[in-house]
Amino acid sequence: MPVDAEVDRRTPARVVVAAVALTAYAILAVALPIHLGLTSARPVGARWWLLPLVVGACLLFLLGVELVAAGRTWRRLLVVAVTVVVLSTAAVVGLAPGFVLLVVPLFAVLLGWYVGWAAVLRRYASPRWLPALVGAALLGWPIATTLPLT
Repeated sequence: MPVDAEVDRRTPARVVVAAVALTAYAILAVALPIHLGLTSARPVGARWWLLPLVVGACLLFLLGVELVAAGRTWRRLLVVAVTVVVLSTAAVVGLAPGFVLLVVPLFAVLLGWYVGWAAVLRRYASPRWLPALVGAALLGWPIATTLPLT
């Protein structure tokens, strides 16, 4: 195997540092305003073990969005729009709890925020997983800490 191919497989330290910093920023940017302005956004009780599961599920979803989008912002917007319509429709026809209709607008705003971050990160040639990781923290934290458990 050529040396150049091996070097390309490794993640540079600056990408790891950027991933940690941006993920921490995403959590603070969404959790702090929600906690101070709307409701408690601290994971307590059963939400501690739920948080990594929800963030992991969001990560898988957003990795799929990144694969479908192939770096194109309009494709990300299309997938996000379809997701919001499907969630809203599911709540209206009774396939999802009615509470979903209350949080879909916030979910749409957070997904729009993710699309913006992803466009900027991909413009700077970040790896495909970085926008998904930052978006998973952005989406997963409020879902895991604020939605009803029953």
